[in-house]
Amino acid sequence: MKIPIGYFNSDVDGLTVNGVVQRRLMLPEGTPYIDVYPDMSPDEVIESIVTFDYVYPRKVLSISSVEEEMIDVTEGEEKKPTGMKVPVYTIKTTGLVGFDNSYVISEKLTITFQTGKLAGLTFGLTFLPEKSDNTSTCFEIVANEDYGGRLPDTVMKPEAGNEFVMAGYDTEYVFENLVTEAEEELKSEAEKYAEKIRNNIGTVSAKLMSDWSKARNEARRNTLSFRCRPEGNGQQPSFFPSPVLCVCLAMNLHLTFHGILLCIPSVKVPPIPVLAHLKTR
Repeated sequence: MKIPIGYFNSDVDGLTVNGVVQRRLMLPEGTPYIDVYPDMSPDEVIESIVTFDYVYPRKVLSISSVEEEMIDVTEGEEKKPTGMKVPVYTIKTTGLVGFDNSYVISEKLTITFQTGKLAGLTFGLTFLPEKSDNTSTCFEIVANEDYGGRLPDTVMKPEAGNEFVMAGYDTEYVFENLVTEAEEELKSEAEKYAEKIRNNIGTVSAKLMSDWSKARNEARRNTLSFRCRPEGNGQQPSFFPSPVLCVCLAMNLHLTFHGILLCIPSVKVPPIPVLAHLKTR
């Protein structure tokens, strides 16, 4: 364990430096940004910020054991028993040895399950120091009724081996290098996003060359001579350095032979028909 560097500083001091928020996860040192295409000139750059809110400093823990206790449901100020019983679950983990309430930095601790029957669900946690020791730490799961009913119940419940992520405590007390690992994960996700942008230009509109379109249609004597889902190479160095195979999804062809095509890369095209729309003048 160690005391965080900024522990004795005010919550306000150092929050921003030169207008830049310092507590927001950034790319690793030496990687101020990521280019979608390599060797881009300043004139080609269009800045954009993408937020990956699922990437943050976190430690995935696992449940070593679970205790279930059935308690009576009460009502009113007198807490009169209703005759109904509901389960309360206590979980034990060996990944937070030495944890105590001084580590809590928010109003409450929360747990988000990563695996198991409760995967993706978030609950409050109550630290149980009387049941914790030097080998394990115990928490009681606070029931949540925001999911259409009281959870966990006797069916949707935590089990030994389930993985979870805790929030609301200062991770710098217990774990080192979490921020560094999260920065590397952020870089990896950003590179995957850039790769996706390079390989998928999305749906774009393009004008047909009027002289070519007119000559082609006059030769065939058929105004709508384009076959269903025609393919062609899209060429525009400003968007992609090499030609990209595209498929025509829709066509807007005027009787004056000025046409507009709606194209999308062929690898992403669903099996839908091409629609043709005529406009008269």
